[in-house]
Amino acid sequence: MQLQPSFLVASPGAAFVLAHPSIAGNVDPVRTLVFSVHDDVATVLRDFEIEITGMALTSAGLFVVDSDANLHRFFDGNWTDWNGVGDSVPRINALRAVEERVYGLTGEGMVCAWTGTTWNQITPSDDETYLFDLALDARGNLVGTGDSGFVGTIVNGAWERLAIPARANITSVLAVSPTSTLLTGWSATALVGDAIGWTSLAVGRRDATFRNAVAWRRRVLIAADQEILELDGSRLAVFQATPVGRLASDGDVLWKQAGAQISRFDGSGWRPISLRA
Repeated sequence: MQLQPSFLVASPGAAFVLAHPSIAGNVDPVRTLVFSVHDDVATVLRDFEIEITGMALTSAGLFVVDSDANLHRFFDGNWTDWNGVGDSVPRINALRAVEERVYGLTGEGMVCAWTGTTWNQITPSDDETYLFDLALDARGNLVGTGDSGFVGTIVNGAWERLAIPARANITSVLAVSPTSTLLTGWSATALVGDAIGWTSLAVGRRDATFRNAVAWRRRVLIAADQEILELDGSRLAVFQATPVGRLASDGDVLWKQAGAQISRFDGSGWRPISLRA
């Protein structure tokens, strides 16, 4: 059975991968397998007969959310299922872990925080903003990004939108210094700045989606479709010409997803990881 990875997260000495069966190029989104990768060997942790739409990692375990917004946790070799908790919130399209707290991002502008037993809505629904990412910016503010140039901070349970010089979908936010934050997104969008102002980085003739950015060994790297870019001060440089859909790093080990392949960077090249079920 061929598998199509959809998401990955990194932790010290390991990675975790979501993947869907693929038959003759047709991906089955309803069935999702969760893998752990240790010592370059992938092991199936669970085979879900439902779409898993997001994954996040904290010290309390690996959390995954299904298409009904129910949450599942893997910890110390066992799964805990919170079924029925998704009835009160919209579909959750992504999970993010921020300061040990798990958040669910929706396609309606709503952010939900996991309390340990239920979802707690912390921003109102606007029925139109598809959220892509949530993280702390350089100043410690909780910042969310979304479609059509949406970037906002959460203030007193509501979004306070930030003005940026872009209208593309913003898919990633990463603090890159004590005073500066990097935003990346569709149409080769890369911006550096803070709430006071943002600067668009020169991207040449690129038009690819800059899917996400990670910090790795004092470098800031961007997944840019057919290459990995590096933020070098206020400019972008090519770190490596290689296909990449998404990057993940625990700060020390670098992973990438490219098409149907998961790989680990060993310092000189990419070591492919075989996903089998």
